[in-house]
Amino acid sequence: MILSRLENLHPALACVVYLLLWVAVSAAFLWPFSGGRVLDRLPICLAVVIEFLAAAIAILPLTTPRLFQHFLGHSLQAISTIHESGGTVLSEPWLERWQEATYGAAFWVSAAGALWAIVNLFRRRAWITNTVAVAWVVVIWFIGQLFVM
Repeated sequence: MILSRLENLHPALACVVYLLLWVAVSAAFLWPFSGGRVLDRLPICLAVVIEFLAAAIAILPLTTPRLFQHFLGHSLQAISTIHESGGTVLSEPWLERWQEATYGAAFWVSAAGALWAIVNLFRRRAWITNTVAVAWVVVIWFIGQLFVM
């Protein structure tokens, strides 16, 4: 609730907060850094903590709108149109498409983290964090499917 208000009022500050949360929580899971520990515990960072990074990337255009508009050649609120098969035409603001793509990519990174966690569970490595990673992705996927249907 507080971060969503912060996103609306000060998107740059919200982006920094999300990035700091991502770094802090990831470092807490991976500390002390060693090759084995990183390989064993990285799935929880990919499956659970990636949401903070996705939130930061999703609001990134709002933090530097002029830079994005310069590279895009149009406004962030410009309507983009997609022609799908069957003649369906979808129109929505570019910013919404950016955010959908960001969260879609984060979902697939989470799925990859869950698969990696399953491999680690079969190898009997860091079973608590890997179980949490798999459970998180399964619960989020299940809840997401309930709201989609």
